Parts: sequence; C-alpha cells; structure tokens
Amino acid sequence: MKSLTVEAKNALSDFVYDVNHKLMGDFVSMSNDEILRFQKMEKLLENKISRRFKIRRLDKDDFGYLIEHLYGQTGTAYEEYEYHLSKKKLDNETLIKYYDLIKPTRCLVEEKQRYLKIQQEDETVYVAYFTINSIVGELDFPSSEIFYYQQQQFTFPIDTSMNVEIVANRKALSTVRNKKKELKDLDNHAWQSDNETSSNVAEALESVNELETNLDQSKESMYKLSYVVRVSANDLDELKRRCNEVKDFYDDLSVKLVRPFGDMLGLHEEFLPASKRYMNDY
Repeated sequence: MKSLTVEAKNALSDFVYDVNHKLMGDFVSMSNDEILRFQKMEKLLENKISRRFKIRRLDKDDFGYLIEHLYGQTGTAYEEYEYHLSKKKLDNETLIKYYDLIKPTRCLVEEKQRYLKIQQEDETVYVAYFTINSIVGELDFPSSEIFYYQQQQFTFPIDTSMNVEIVANRKALSTVRNKKKELKDLDNHAWQSDNETSSNVAEALESVNELETNLDQSKESMYKLSYVVRVSANDLDELKRRCNEVKDFYDDLSVKLVRPFGDMLGLHEEFLPASKRYMNDY
C-alpha cells in the first residue's frame, strides 16, 4: 500500500512538473527534494575525489566565465566576473531560468581545417587546438609542473584541458589484451609477407606487454587521459607564431603535439565544463 502511495505521489508530481514547464515559459521548476538529493551525491563524490586530489567545486560564475571565454568574450577579469543565474526558491520547489548558459547566437563560429574563427560583435578571435601525438621521453603523466612552466614561458595566455577517465582493472586488462591481439596479428602478417615489422608496431607491442603486466600485478585501475591545448590570437599570422612557440615548448619536454585536421570544433567542445572526451585515438 505504501509503495502505491509513493507511485501515485510521483505520478502527480510529474504531472504538475509538466504543467508548470509549459505554463512558465522561460522558467522550469525543480523539486527541492530532488535538488537536495543531487547535492548529497555531489558532496559524496567531492569527498572521494579530495582524498587523492586537491580540488575546488565550480560555481555558476566559474561555468559562465569559462564558457564565455571559450566563445571569445574578453575584457572582464576572472576575479571581477559574475554570472547572473535567475532563480526563485519556493517552499517545495525552485524556479530556474530554462535557457542554457551557452548562447551560440552571441557569436558566429566558423570551422576551418586547422582553426576556428569566432566573430563577436566588436572583435574576431582565431583559435587552434593541439592534442598529444606521442610522448618520446620518460613522462608518465603530464604533471602540474607543465602548467607553471607555461605561465613563465609564454607572453600570451593559453588554455589546457585535462579529461581523465577511470577504467576498472578488469575492463582495462580486457582492452589491453584486445589491443595486444591486434598488434600480434599485424606482426604475424608482416612475417608471413616476408616483411619486417614496423618500428611503431614493435614499440606498441612492447608498451602493451608492459602495461598488461603492471595491471595484472597491481590490480589497480587505469586512467585514460586526453590532454588538449588551446591557442588563440587576433589574426592568423599571430596564431601561427603562437602555435609554433607552443609546439617548440612541448618538444623540449619530449611531448609531440599535433593539430588534427577537421577536428577543431569537436576539441573546442571538449573544453566545455562536464563535457566528454572527443575521441579515443590520441
């Protein structure tokens, strides 16, 4: 009987939500109980992450500043920026402005093969994105020192996005072993064709064997990292100069960057807060 009462209450709540959603136009209602539930989940996740990393939760101003910065807005310092999020808290629900933070109509974005052209009302910004092609030296993880070096090295600002995906040990081992099988097939095909196995395949096979051993012995999870660098300028010549300077800087750290053809908009979207990694082949 109790479960039927709960189901009826939820059905009525959904009905009222749908009616309010249509009647209120620009505003949408959210149950305060639902908001509280998500806040508790957020706090639990924050506590888990803070055991390993020193973090700070983002607020509405952070989200607003990051998004407007990515779409070419300039002129306001981060410390002075404030995003106004319209909402009204009632007894059992909260009314929130329905429009998204991202407002594409504020600018025109044109995707070229190797850069984006972002036109605001009073200025134009050219943006290019780099991903990691290979790490030549002994650099296990692009650590925080790189960010400090960047701040000292460049006379212009650049942005960096790090997207970390945690893969459970069993799934990671399965992925690594499948990749190992693919590499062995390539090696066998070269041998059967009386050709030498390419150095890239040989190095990849050696790396995957080492990774398989580490995962099997440690029983730890695997971390898949996407590392994207964003460079912007007010004209194409300056963008080219800055891109060359950034590539040279990472070359000195044994990290080879590449600017993928036709992937600029996808990599741009990876910079948006809470977005997923754009592609798996880098």
